[in-house]
Amino acid sequence: MQITNVFISRSSHRLSMSRVLEWQTSLTTIMLGLVFMQPDVPATLSSGSGGGFLNLLAKLPATWWGTAMIAVGITRIVALYINGRSPRGSPLVRIGGAILGVVLWSQILASFYDASLRLGHILPGVAFVVVLLAADMFSVGRSVRDFTKATRSEARVTDKSAPSAS
Repeated sequence: MQITNVFISRSSHRLSMSRVLEWQTSLTTIMLGLVFMQPDVPATLSSGSGGGFLNLLAKLPATWWGTAMIAVGITRIVALYINGRSPRGSPLVRIGGAILGVVLWSQILASFYDASLRLGHILPGVAFVVVLLAADMFSVGRSVRDFTKATRSEARVTDKSAPSAS
């Protein structure tokens, strides 16, 4: 199997850009989680533009954030893999994963925004997090649309196979 097969939409056999966004945000979430799992994360993040993460670390420890990010990212990748390989797909799991992504990136954006206000200038991380948040918001919409389409399709198949009352 080629890795590109996972990005191919079942219905149209063409590259599905919404799934590429989901893969990208999932992998980014895992990579950021791995960063949070490093020893001495607060010292590393307090230098440069990483100061926006310090608000997150004030609420919960870095290992909690790292574990949560890795778990969300892996869950989303598993859902995307199942979605690409299964005839029924996994839009509900994709919806849940994208919503978790929106919540995660919203928290990170709020942390960076708060740090930006305190510093008097916008941190560069704000730009990246806004794009990731927008990508996951788009992914929620796309997953809901896929779920609705699949549900309608299953309803039509059920209606055709049911005996008529005449």
